[in-house]
Amino acid sequence: MSCLVTVTIDTQVRTAVTFRDTDDALADPPSVLCYVKAPDGTETIYTYLIDVDLVRDSVGRYHLNFLADQVGDWKVRWQAPNYVTADAFFAAIDGTY
Repeated sequence: MSCLVTVTIDTQVRTAVTFRDTDDALADPPSVLCYVKAPDGTETIYTYLIDVDLVRDSVGRYHLNFLADQVGDWKVRWQAPNYVTADAFFAAIDGTY
């Protein structure tokens, strides 16, 4: 996987998503999930209204902050019923020389 974004290990990462309805208006889905897959394959699922790290900023706009605590390629997937899935990728690197 080729990543355009890199961060230094142990950096707080923010990922965000915007949901729109079929009329292109900002809209809140009935549920919002964010899957974060670490380089070692461990997957953490964050659920809006259950996990305090997954935050609704305004109608249709959500973000998640998490710690990139492993070196390697990370994958983030946002999902909501009846909405397009959004994926993001980044790499965490060891910042020492």
